[in-house]
Formats: sequence, structure tokens, C-alpha cells
Amino acid sequence: MSILKPKYSSEHNRKELYSNNNIVAKLQKQAGVYVLVFDQEVDRLHGTDSNDKIAYIGSAGNSNSLLVRLRHFYNCAQNLKNNSSNEPVEGHSAGQMYLRYLKKIYGDVEKTLKFRFETLATEIDAKDEEARLLKEYLTKYGELPPLNNQLPRR
Repeated sequence: MSILKPKYSSEHNRKELYSNNNIVAKLQKQAGVYVLVFDQEVDRLHGTDSNDKIAYIGSAGNSNSLLVRLRHFYNCAQNLKNNSSNEPVEGHSAGQMYLRYLKKIYGDVEKTLKFRFETLATEIDAKDEEARLLKEYLTKYGELPPLNNQLPRR
């Protein structure tokens, strides 16, 4: 059984966060869970993650929506600069980890990672689902996804 049940959306690329009005509308002001997936299998402690290919599992609340969190991830992973200060974009530790450690191995995040998501009613629901998915992944592979550094405190 795949860690991602059929209720999750199909895979989308970064460009859809900025140009696909249907995706933007679904993600805007929505709480939920998002999963970043590699385009290739990932070696894990307990086997190879050749089905799920998960890089990161995260959640977002209504005020810090799925759209905002996903854009923060991609912007950090691409080392984009703030328009006003020309400083690197901050705000997503997994994006910064990808830039520092995985970009050399997997390449440009725009070509390497896609995302799946599920919208949920509340931030609490999103946090609970994120914790469930991370625990399921940990049980299956003996470690967290490469860009997750801790289990949620739930």
C-alpha cells in the first residue's frame, strides 16, 4: 500500500503554483497537507522508496496557506532573492536544506520535485494528518523523508 492514499491530488509542478488558476484557487487560504516527491527513487534504511519517492511531508494552516508554504519552499530551494532587499528568501527550512545539501545530488528543484496536496478544514486537522503520514513513513522506511528533520509534537 502506498503511503499516499488516492484522496491526494495528482502531482503538480512548481510552475502551476504561479500560472494554473485552478491549482492556485485550491491552495489559496486553505489548510492542508502537502507532500514533495522526487522524480526518482530514494534509498532508505529499510529499503528503497521506489513507489512514494517522498522528499518532504508538511502542513499548512488557513492563514499560512498551502499556496504560501509551497511557494516558500520552492523560493528557498531556488535561492531566490527578495525584491526589496535583494537578500535570499527565507521561510522554509526544507527549502534551505534542499538548496544546501540535495541540489548537488538531484539538481534543480524545479525539475526534480513535484508536489501533491490534500486540503483540510483546519490547521489542527492538517497537523494531525502530517503527523500520521510522517509516522507511517518512519515505520515503513526506518527514517523520516530526507527533508523532514523531526516528527511533529502531536
